[in-house]
Amino acid sequence: MAAVLPEGTGARLVAAYSRDDLEERYAFCRTKAGKTFFFARAKDGEPYGTPTEARESDHGYVVDFVPQGTSYHFRDGDLTAYDAKGKEMWKGDLVPEASAD
Repeated sequence: MAAVLPEGTGARLVAAYSRDDLEERYAFCRTKAGKTFFFARAKDGEPYGTPTEARESDHGYVVDFVPQGTSYHFRDGDLTAYDAKGKEMWKGDLVPEASAD
């Protein structure tokens, strides 16, 4: 994953999660410059998709999807999606993972 990041050399995995209900995996990598990026993929072995810049929050990470205006909030063992107006769309449980494999 580090190879596709801007200034990705030396990037490291800082968090990884899965969701059993959707068969998805999520990973967060931080570059040496301190930027954090989000990756997602289906558990079935598909490669991770294009990275999206993320920001750290008090209890996890926030990923804003532009131009859709939606955001994902990863915190305290759950993932919550919000629409462009800040209304909760859905929520799911996260399982911490030791790696992004």
